Amino acid sequence: MNKSYFRFLMRYHRVPLIFFFVFYMTIAMSFFMMRSSYQDIGYWLNTALSDTVNVCMIMSILLSFGIPVYLFSWMHKKRSCDVYGALPFTRKEELVTSLVAGFLVCFGYFLLGTIIPAIIGAVRGELYLSGYLLTVAAMALGSAVLLMINTGIYLIANNALDGVVMLGAYHFLPAMVMITVGNVFSNIVAGINSPDMTVISWLSPVYAAGSLVTDTFSKALRANLNIIGLDPLWPRVLILIGVLVLSIVLLKANFVERRLERAEQLSDNALAYPLVIRIYTALCLLILASGMFRDRVEFVMFILIFAAFLVSQFVYRRTIRPNWKMIVQFLILVAGAFAIIAIGWWTKGFSLAERPVDYAHAQSIQYMAKNYDDEATVDLTLDLKLSAKDTEAINLLEQARKNSIDAFYRRKPDSEDSLSNWRSYCYMLSIETSGASYTYPLYSSNAFSVDDLKLLQKYGTLTIQKYSYVEGDDQDLTLEQYRQETGN
Repeated sequence: MNKSYFRFLMRYHRVPLIFFFVFYMTIAMSFFMMRSSYQDIGYWLNTALSDTVNVCMIMSILLSFGIPVYLFSWMHKKRSCDVYGALPFTRKEELVTSLVAGFLVCFGYFLLGTIIPAIIGAVRGELYLSGYLLTVAAMALGSAVLLMINTGIYLIANNALDGVVMLGAYHFLPAMVMITVGNVFSNIVAGINSPDMTVISWLSPVYAAGSLVTDTFSKALRANLNIIGLDPLWPRVLILIGVLVLSIVLLKANFVERRLERAEQLSDNALAYPLVIRIYTALCLLILASGMFRDRVEFVMFILIFAAFLVSQFVYRRTIRPNWKMIVQFLILVAGAFAIIAIGWWTKGFSLAERPVDYAHAQSIQYMAKNYDDEATVDLTLDLKLSAKDTEAINLLEQARKNSIDAFYRRKPDSEDSLSNWRSYCYMLSIETSGASYTYPLYSSNAFSVDDLKLLQKYGTLTIQKYSYVEGDDQDLTLEQYRQETGN
């Protein structure tokens, strides 16, 4: 770290420093100025403390995005990079000094904005001081990691605009992966609503840092207003440490060893536009390919993705000049997406659809049937609780589950069901376990008969209600009355 350069940064940027400090503190302290006379002092103080910490954390996270753009924009301009590159100290000192100055702003503003409310909360007995100190440590780690990774990503590009685009693209990537995984699973994996994507969300350094701070502070409140099934903290700490190591690699490659003559050139870094464009195109194609296997996507959507692929290439190259390489790249991505989805379809969701369900330890097993016409609606709900000895009921449920899976991969259209009748049907089997949630739609031909329901009724609670549109009231039905109403 170079002290003279640090003093220069503080002196040169003193106006925005003062402005944002006043702005930050005004928002941070505003929650202690809005108490209503009817609010209980303890409830109000806990709410004010939570709101103050959350808002200060959000503002500091936003600063971790803005400060790299503000402090390192000179790297993307030919004139300024030559001037800064000629300063009488090493590139490493320049980087460390800038990052320390940025960290003092991001984290320092958070500390100054929350320390007075924390002291008030500790004095009033509503806040554990040790918990607040852990929150401060979590915010220090989060601020350092976000500042460094954002700087590393911003410097991947060779001009300021591309740097901002890279920041947005890489930070949105975990969300895009979650969207892709959710769509692909719903389209090619029968029965599974959606996979557990908590790990994917933790891959976002913003989410990892933000949730770490909020969960840590929730444990610091004596009232524990926000502590409802919090995730463990250590995995997110380890993830942030991993991101910190990655940011050091990026900063070494894109700042310490950077060639200054790259300023204002095309962002041709291996991690810049070409990679980002291909990743996002591949994810979009996976979504579309999985939808086509379920007959839910028009071919024109692929044309739109191809157009977006070309436009992004033109933006990257700063010229509207298509070539055959772009077309070949897109076709390879299309072929890869269809190959992955085809394998997933032929293997029944990569064998996930047919993985066994532990009925004996399921948290919830529910069968629902809805029969409706213009005059009335008949709703049937069966809640089951089974043990390993209830083999007859388990076999019946397993057969219904297999029928639903087979119908899913046959892509059986609704027209094959008995929808031409005067009455419409809706049948659903839902199973929830500690590891997953399953939902299996059943066709009328595979739904449980009244005899099946009589058997299953021994292992749970059966409720049948009829609502008449004519009379406007509910009526409880027996299984025999249900048979007469629905014709089952």
